[in-house]
Amino acid sequence: PPPPRRSEAFAMSRKGMKKLLSYEELAKSTQFQSADSPMFAQVEVLIKDKRDRIAEEIMTSEQVYVKNLNTVITLYMKPLQEAQATKELPVTEEDMSTLFSGIPDLINVNTELLRSLIERLTSWSETQTIGDVLLSLAPFLRLYTHYSLNFEKVTAVLEHFEKDKKLREWVDERMSRPESAGLNFGAYLIMPIQRIPRYRLLLEEFLKNTPETHGDHASIRAALDKLRAVAADVNKAIVDQENRDRMVKIANKLTDVKEEMIIPSRYFILDAELEKVCRKDVKKRHFFLFNDRLLYGQETTGGKYKITNSFDVAAVKVKSIPDSVTQKEKLKHPYLNAFQIVSPGKSFTVLASSSTEKEKWLSAVNEAFAKLNANSVIKRKNTVDASAPVWVPDSEVKACTICSKKFTFTFRRHHCRQCGKIVCADCWTKKRVLPGQGKSRVCDNCYKKPADWTPDKDQQDQNSVVASAVGAEVEEEDDISFEVLMTVTALHTYAPTPQAMAKSTKLPFQKGQTLDILQMDDSGWWLGEMGAARGWVPASFLKAPPS
Repeated sequence: PPPPRRSEAFAMSRKGMKKLLSYEELAKSTQFQSADSPMFAQVEVLIKDKRDRIAEEIMTSEQVYVKNLNTVITLYMKPLQEAQATKELPVTEEDMSTLFSGIPDLINVNTELLRSLIERLTSWSETQTIGDVLLSLAPFLRLYTHYSLNFEKVTAVLEHFEKDKKLREWVDERMSRPESAGLNFGAYLIMPIQRIPRYRLLLEEFLKNTPETHGDHASIRAALDKLRAVAADVNKAIVDQENRDRMVKIANKLTDVKEEMIIPSRYFILDAELEKVCRKDVKKRHFFLFNDRLLYGQETTGGKYKITNSFDVAAVKVKSIPDSVTQKEKLKHPYLNAFQIVSPGKSFTVLASSSTEKEKWLSAVNEAFAKLNANSVIKRKNTVDASAPVWVPDSEVKACTICSKKFTFTFRRHHCRQCGKIVCADCWTKKRVLPGQGKSRVCDNCYKKPADWTPDKDQQDQNSVVASAVGAEVEEEDDISFEVLMTVTALHTYAPTPQAMAKSTKLPFQKGQTLDILQMDDSGWWLGEMGAARGWVPASFLKAPPS
């Protein structure tokens, strides 16, 4: 174990942590070593087996580590203090303390460890031990946890150095020196964080190659247990730091965000460009998923994204929309790789680029939702019940779904806030309090239903009835024969976009043409046929024959 005198020197240096002492003052209580110190000289070790080789690697890696810690002092700290004193560089006392205050303590502790390792390896034999030496490090491992937790501030100062021209040029010049060994400033400062995992790996291998009957086995195991606990803390600190770095980069890309993006509990999960089914068209939007927020927006210039909406993940559901397989399914769902994002304030359909991407999003959102609501049964229940409907796109409806009056420039469309269907102003006269939306205008049909009614409830009832029929049609889809229900006349020309045609089988037609209708329901899409062509047509574009 370290001699008492040196332990006292370490305690003294801890008292100066709040304010970084000068190099000369630190030298009185810190075991600084020059690059040509005998401690860094090669030690001859008689290697007979793997255990001997691992013991040697523990010592040599410690030599490199302690030498690098001293390089931080001589190559960066001391010159920066001098430049600060002469005001040559715009660096503050707080910056200096953040960057270097933990290094002298680590030098003291690890110099003692290295000295003891050299003593043991110099007289190495089959019965020699180093477990007690490594175990003596245990009381000081908290220094590494402290250093790791402080590293976020270190990173912030390094970012400041990178932005300031004078500081950036000064750091670059230091890196170009031979003693830097090609490593930048940040690479040196992160070494203490990387050291604990390295200790753990070396000790695990050393323990594997140390017989249980060896006098070193118990001490090595005890030291390894201590290191594993600290390694877990340090690893968490590293993951947190990486997440903070990622969050900063993402936050810098987002504009028009009406909330603070960088908070301690928030972390990034997933982002991708998806297609959002809007009222008038299908538009590309970039979605960002965090553990507690879901945002989407439009890409602008310079890799920036203008955010147009944000949701609380704890109040978001995602619903998979099966791809169209049979003709009946295409009537209900004319899109591929589609899923719905449902929340109390707004709900809509999005299209992924592939089934794999779709499943990735469904899984990620559901997992984030489950974690946030794991301990909040009341909140989860409210979230499920209070969902805004997905609105029917304007392009799919040319007339009111209740009275069938044709929409014009002045006779406009309105969306019912309860069912999402498009109606006219005459059929949109009622208001009621809807769960999650407050007092909202609803269509006359919905006003006759309970306030908590949703289209999903009817859909669930329908699904249970038609499930067996749909399954039977899958195998014989190409051979389906339909009875003509009626022949209708087109009131308007229907020319679906190439994108819409690629997503599903739609049947274009001209005003005045006649079509045979093979299937029909209240979804707004009917299965039509003209000659040998068959596809889905918007019912509101058609005029039924007089009864």
